[in-house]
Amino acid sequence: MNEAGLYAAPSLYGPTGGLSGRTTFAVVAWGTLHARWRHRDVAAGRVFAWAVALIGLGVVMAFPPVWELL
Repeated sequence: MNEAGLYAAPSLYGPTGGLSGRTTFAVVAWGTLHARWRHRDVAAGRVFAWAVALIGLGVVMAFPPVWELL
């Protein structure tokens, strides 16, 4: 999202640049999901399907010909 100009990751620690902001965002998102799902029965199959779909999208978007279409 940073490369597409949709989200400019803040630099929380100068030498690492935007990586520090992106990893902090990921940890906060993970903690939020944990807090929401802590006492719930979550359909593992549905979560697995979303994870596979998002990983697949990330792999496809890593190829330069696909990325250049944006």
